[in-house]
Amino acid sequence: MEDSLACLRPKGHICFAGFLGGLKPLEQFQPIFQIPSGVRLTTLASALAFGQAGFEMSGIPLQKIITDIEKGTIPNILSKTFPAEDIVEAHKMVETNLANGKVVVQW
Repeated sequence: MEDSLACLRPKGHICFAGFLGGLKPLEQFQPIFQIPSGVRLTTLASALAFGQAGFEMSGIPLQKIITDIEKGTIPNILSKTFPAEDIVEAHKMVETNLANGKVVVQW
């Protein structure tokens, strides 16, 4: 987490959607000292929501969401997908603020 926070520019945002190895990274986390001034850290505790009572995975209409994105009913936030060999171009797009949405690099 510290490495990710250190990469942020002023007014940057980072959202952690969970830790695959458990909460061990948080044992030494000291927000006052480790979150740079002027950046924002948010979290999404998906493991605590998805699949739980009231938010069952079977209740998520994934195919409808995909169809609605394809129809344009739901906006597609994908800006561009790059093959792995074009990762430099992907970084340039993000770093120059030319991406109006998510940039994906496929490995």
